[in-house]
Amino acid sequence: MKFLGKLILWLLVALLLVIVGAWFLLQTHWGARQASAWLSNGTGWQVSFDAMEHDFSSPLHVQLQNVTFGREGKPATLVAKTVDIGFSTRQFSDPLHADEIVLN
Repeated sequence: MKFLGKLILWLLVALLLVIVGAWFLLQTHWGARQASAWLSNGTGWQVSFDAMEHDFSSPLHVQLQNVTFGREGKPATLVAKTVDIGFSTRQFSDPLHADEIVLN
């Protein structure tokens, strides 16, 4: 039983480290390019942004820098210097819901 408890604890720690590592990678220029490519390839939309920023003083907000968004093969529908996306606890029941989107 002790072994099972230790195994579960190590798996949770490893999962937490993977999540934190992925979060920091997404905030790099390389991570932003990879996320943009993944979003564009997985949907019929062309999405690109240069950087993603997150501040732990406002943990439910993510800022995307130099964003372009539109249908694939068509002119961009949205071009913004900064897009601030606010999330809420509603994300758990409705993952596509954003509580607030501010464009600059």
